[in-house]
Amino acid sequence: MKQAFCLAFFTIAVSFTLSAHAKQDSVLFARGSNCYHWYEELSFHKTAWSFKTRKTSGKVAQTLVEGLELVMLYQSLAYYKEVVHQYPTSPLLPLAIHNVAQISRQLGETQQAIRYYKKLLASDANDQEYYNRGIMASPYALYKYGACKSLATLYMQQGHYRQAIQYLDSLHKYPFRHFCYNAYAAAAIYKATLYTKAYYALGEVEKALSYAIPEIFNSALASNETLVTLTAKLIKARYTKEYITQEVEKATHSFQKRTFYKEGEAYTHCYLVFMNVAIDFPCVLAKHNRNMKAYIRSAFTHSHFMALINQEPPFPLRPLHHLSATLIHLSTFIRYATNPSSLHRFAMESLPTTTS
Repeated sequence: MKQAFCLAFFTIAVSFTLSAHAKQDSVLFARGSNCYHWYEELSFHKTAWSFKTRKTSGKVAQTLVEGLELVMLYQSLAYYKEVVHQYPTSPLLPLAIHNVAQISRQLGETQQAIRYYKKLLASDANDQEYYNRGIMASPYALYKYGACKSLATLYMQQGHYRQAIQYLDSLHKYPFRHFCYNAYAAAAIYKATLYTKAYYALGEVEKALSYAIPEIFNSALASNETLVTLTAKLIKARYTKEYITQEVEKATHSFQKRTFYKEGEAYTHCYLVFMNVAIDFPCVLAKHNRNMKAYIRSAFTHSHFMALINQEPPFPLRPLHHLSATLIHLSTFIRYATNPSSLHRFAMESLPTTTS
């Protein structure tokens, strides 16, 4: 505990004794960063420390630490705000705006967070700017992607579904970038989940399903449990089990290939259609499975999605069959290895019966 306090005071002392030759915007930004670092240290050690809450001394210590956490958050926020308003031409401006929005959201000041996220979108921030968040984080700043995603999430929480959809639609202007396929899969699932919840809340169930159905199989890269459970509930509430069974059987006959060209390169896109919505399918599996109908039927039968369809609420969680996991793992890999966004859009636009 003493070490954490000493480290925090040391970092702040250093920030206040920076060289007089340093630019003032950099000094203020460093102070904001040091205050936030202190907050993080306090939060980490508060969790690690075993406060004996039954004793008065333990309660006092915990209250003190929580108070210091708030002080550091508000102090960090003040420094970043000063950079934003006093140095509009600073190269640190986009990151300062981003930090103000993030800390405001963290403090529960939602309207202020929304203002600064919008300010970030209106700025000339570069999403591809290098930003080191850690060894497994994206090396790109993704300012505007993050702002759109955060605005969509905040408006969803407030029940402003049309506004949430507006910012989800804006994500195509600022594509997600990462070196890890797991991150791409998680981003796609999160986006599909928000779309599904928004359109469902607006009473547009078919539209909601057009975003949910492409993600009904487990990708083996990121969890889609929440979205699959929601999708199964929506479908069961709207359609009979007989109709769902018929649609699954139709899907086993729907495997298709399309070739398209981008920047002079030919790409083959494979997919199947379930309830008039395209689901990406790895073309490589078609080369090794002569009976694709049986393979697709097995993938559906052993999927968690169908386990939920065939169960009465509450839906128990079932382990995924290896065929389903392998199928969609390869599908997601190929989809994101070629292009994170265009393939799904190509399939959806090429099917006249698609509802998306």
